[in-house]
Amino acid sequence: MSRFKLIALVILAAFQVRPLHATAVLEVGSCFEGGYPTISAAVAAAPPGATIKICPGTYPEQIVISEPLTLQGFKFNNRDEVIVTVPSSGLSVNGFSTLAGPVAAQILVTAGPVTLSNLVVDGSNSNFPCDSNQWQAGIYLESASGTVKDVEAQNQVPNFIRNCGVGIWAENDSTLPMSVTFSNNTVHDVNAFGVITSTSGSSSGLMTATVSSNSVDTYGAGSTGIYNYGNTASTISNNNVDLYGIGSVGIQQQSLNTKSAVSTNSVQGAQIGILAQAPNSTVSSNQLFGNSLYGVVIGAAGITLSSNTIVNSGSAGINLGCYSTTLKSNTVNGAPNGTINQIFTTVPAGNNFFNVPALLGAGCQ
Repeated sequence: MSRFKLIALVILAAFQVRPLHATAVLEVGSCFEGGYPTISAAVAAAPPGATIKICPGTYPEQIVISEPLTLQGFKFNNRDEVIVTVPSSGLSVNGFSTLAGPVAAQILVTAGPVTLSNLVVDGSNSNFPCDSNQWQAGIYLESASGTVKDVEAQNQVPNFIRNCGVGIWAENDSTLPMSVTFSNNTVHDVNAFGVITSTSGSSSGLMTATVSSNSVDTYGAGSTGIYNYGNTASTISNNNVDLYGIGSVGIQQQSLNTKSAVSTNSVQGAQIGILAQAPNSTVSSNQLFGNSLYGVVIGAAGITLSSNTIVNSGSAGINLGCYSTTLKSNTVNGAPNGTINQIFTTVPAGNNFFNVPALLGAGCQ
C-alpha cells in the first residue's frame, strides 16, 4: 500500500470515530422504528446524560429517574401530546419528603440534573388513599436538581377526604446544594399545592429556585398556588395564579433565605393573595385581584413591599402583621381598609388608596 493511500485511510477513519462523550438519544413509541414500548424501559436502558424522545401517545406508568437525563415530548404527524397517566394498578409510594411524609409521584427524580419538557402528567383516577400524611404528586424532584418546562400537570385530586395533591414539587433533604427551574408550565385541578420548592430545614443544603411564567390553578380548603419554604433562595415571577377555597393562599413565601423575591405575578380568587414570610425579602410589582380577605399579608420583619396593585380585597389591601415593613408606591383600590395591623399612624408617602373607607384600619398597640 502506498504512503498516500495509508494517510487517506487514517484520515477517513478519524472522521468515522464517534466522539467519546456524544450524547445518547433513545426513542420511545411507535413513531420511531425500534422505539422502546415504555418510558420506564428507555430510562432503564439510558446512560447518564442521555436524551429520551417520546412519541405522542398515552403512557400509563410511574417513572423513576435516578441519573442525569432529558425527557422530551416529540411532535409527530400533527400530534404533540405525550401523556403520562396512572397505571391500571394505581399509584404506589415511591418517594419521601422529610417535611411532609411519603409521596406517590407519577414522575420521581432522585438524581440529576434532569430536564423534563413537553409532557402532560395526568393524575386522574389514581384512587390513591392519602392516608395519614401521604401525598400524591405529578412530578417530584427529591434532592435532585433539574428543569421542568412546558409541562402540564393536572388532576392531582386523589380523594376528597384529605387534600393531598401536588402538581410539581422539589425538595432538598440533603446537605448538598440543589438548583431547580420551573418555567412555562401549566398546573391545574390540584387540591393542595400547585408548585412547591422547599428544603427540609435550616440544616439542609441551599436550594436555588426559579419559578417563572407558570399558570397555576388550584382549589380546595387550605390550598396554595405556589409555596416556597426553608433554606431556599427563590425568585417567583411572572406567574398567573387563580384559585379558590377556604384558607387558600396564592403565593406563600416562607423562605429562611433573605435572597428571595416575589415579583410581577398575578393572583386572583384566593383568601390571601401573597403571604410574605421571608425576612428582608422583596414583594414588588404584583397584580392582586379579588382576594377575599387580603391582597398581601406580611409575616416577617424587614420586607419591602413596592409597586404592587391590589384591587377588591374583602377585608384589607395589606395586613402588615405588626411587622416593620417598607411600603413604596403601592396602590390599593377597593377594600374596607387600606392597611391593618400597621405600626405607623400615618400612611407612608407615595402609596395610593382609592375607594377605601379607612386608609388605616386597626393598628398595633
